[in-house]
Amino acid sequence: MLVLRPISWVGLGIRGAVAGLVYSLCLKTEVRADGIYLKMWPLHRSFRRIPWAKIERYEAKQYRPIREFGGWGIRWGTREACLQRTW
Repeated sequence: MLVLRPISWVGLGIRGAVAGLVYSLCLKTEVRADGIYLKMWPLHRSFRRIPWAKIERYEAKQYRPIREFGGWGIRWGTREACLQRTW
């Protein structure tokens, strides 16, 4: 982050809170008999359901992150850290 002038304590607190929120984001997806359930913690406290009737089509796709997206994205901590959280 480039700071061109002195930053106030309030500004530092806001930046720290936003960074903490981004760091703690965790997407949990479950495929169930009645639809797909999504929860983006800490933004959603409970799952959001997408019923199968609203899904027009779906397909299995080979995921090639380097070729298609240029990488896997930002990763902090262990891979299982998101999965081990209990809500």
